[in-house]
Amino acid sequence: MITSDVVIAQAKELGASLARIAQTADLQRSPSHSGQTNLAAECKSVLVMALVHEPAQPQLDWWDGRSTPGIRQLRRISLQLVDFLKELGVPASDLHYQASLGGVFAKDAAVLAGLGVIGKNNLLISPRHGPLVSEKRVRKE
Repeated sequence: MITSDVVIAQAKELGASLARIAQTADLQRSPSHSGQTNLAAECKSVLVMALVHEPAQPQLDWWDGRSTPGIRQLRRISLQLVDFLKELGVPASDLHYQASLGGVFAKDAAVLAGLGVIGKNNLLISPRHGPLVSEKRVRKE
């Protein structure tokens, strides 16, 4: 059986700066989701990853009309992690940001996973890295 520690270690090995697990039931009760989450009933947890944006790399957070380079980097890590989990027989998928499309709100998931808090600036604030992080989710069923 694969443990949360193995999944978190793999996420970090693939390049995530931070990774923790949030329980789906907690996400569904969170104020932002308020019952909007369309996650599959068998989905019990969500892996939340964050990528630190070092001050020397501000371009990781620059919007280019589609996304940011940091979010795209996290998505690549997410897709690699989904492949890793599927090879081990664990159903998994990369989650959309929109709850109505089967995803979860990344900041809420990050807070519930224990990665940080939402600041007055509406950014995830990590205890170690401050606001210099982007977050992404992977569903682990």
